[in-house]
Amino acid sequence: MKIRTIFAIFGTAIVIFSASVIVGSFDKRELRRGISSNAKEISGLLARVTEVERSISRTIDSIYQIENATVAREVVYTVASFYAEEFAGLPTSSLEIFNPDEMTTAHPRFPFGTILIIENLRNGRATVVRVNDRGPFVDGRGIDISRAAAESIGMTIDGLAPVRITVFHLPREIER
Repeated sequence: MKIRTIFAIFGTAIVIFSASVIVGSFDKRELRRGISSNAKEISGLLARVTEVERSISRTIDSIYQIENATVAREVVYTVASFYAEEFAGLPTSSLEIFNPDEMTTAHPRFPFGTILIIENLRNGRATVVRVNDRGPFVDGRGIDISRAAAESIGMTIDGLAPVRITVFHLPREIER
């Protein structure tokens, strides 16, 4: 929920800036004050998102350790990036060979074989991917997806997108 607030703040700042330019009442000092107050709010929200993400991580870890449990559909809001082509043909953490044309993903915690639904929150497009690697290893990013998956949700131009991750299916050995 907090991620949506962050994007709403950015969206509002862009709309206000655009409207000011169109109307001709653009005041740089007002814009700086607005951005500064938004930046403080965003900083606080990011800290809260990190706290929530840690809590989700603990929840996910505990769910996977419980035998004979029904796993609820976990939903995580984060930022997605996509793999560089330079990794094509190299082994992933699961020892599969990375193929950018397959619908795969790297996630730091979900077990290999987990099926996820990734929805781009900018355009509403969604795709289904399978976890076969670990990552991303860049601060501020929660998941890396293959180029094919990135193309299917329309994020190859920007390279990054706010996403909603929904656990669709866990591997058999985790479900039991």
